[in-house]
Amino acid sequence: EATARAGSDYIYSVALNVRAASSVTGSAGFELERDGLFWQPEIEAEPFIGTYAVKTKAFWIFSREEKKGEWKPWKEPYPIWKGKRRTVLPFDANG
Repeated sequence: EATARAGSDYIYSVALNVRAASSVTGSAGFELERDGLFWQPEIEAEPFIGTYAVKTKAFWIFSREEKKGEWKPWKEPYPIWKGKRRTVLPFDANG
């Protein structure tokens, strides 16, 4: 989060607030087929979301924050890493 502000707390001020957030998640998918049970780990980045808002303040009494826009460069989770598909059952001694 970053804020740029102009003005005075006593009379009038305007601030621009910029926020950004994303997360990285790990998961493992399992598949049951005729040959056995398989699993495959993967790591994905959730969509990055950036927002900006304008906050106005006057005379300690009035304060208002209004969201102006949102930036999302991608819509779906982005795959960072996908592991090798491994056999769970029947047991695979070679890994």
